[in-house]
Amino acid sequence: MAVQYILDAESGGGSAPATPGPVAYLTSASFFGTSLRADLKLNATPAGGPTSALGLLMNIDWGETPTATMKFGGYISQASCSQLTTLLETEPANLALSFSFSVFVYDAALKEYFCAFAPATPPLITTLAKTGSAPELSLSAQPVTMGGLPMYTITFVAAAPQTQQALNVATAPGPPTTKTWG
Repeated sequence: MAVQYILDAESGGGSAPATPGPVAYLTSASFFGTSLRADLKLNATPAGGPTSALGLLMNIDWGETPTATMKFGGYISQASCSQLTTLLETEPANLALSFSFSVFVYDAALKEYFCAFAPATPPLITTLAKTGSAPELSLSAQPVTMGGLPMYTITFVAAAPQTQQALNVATAPGPPTTKTWG
């Protein structure tokens, strides 16, 4: 079984969509030992959702096993993209990664969002996966406009951590199931 989300990043920070769908936020992250700022101010987030975030996520893929990698794709601000680009140019040997995220899914019967996927105790602490010696982190060179702001695409793959960490997974409102990663 796998945990996969294809999300509507555009509605994650803007006005409430006509048909509510899942939304997800990268709420914090530190790449290569350098923290990025949660500089995106959000409107119309689900109850319990963040009011600011580092990024809006558009897809998440995890094989739901302790040793599986986690792949994320989404959008970040120009400032975060510039900071990461500068870090990548130094060819960092330290692939340290810590991050937090939240996925919210809409329950049509209850007419409310619930947290469907998130770290049980944020942040998750691991490393970036790598292909050869290159970290699995890519950034777009050109922005897309979302909500009137220039946003840059980010994709990264988190390697399974050396130390077990817990993730909460839910398919409906109520207590989540805790899954082990690492």
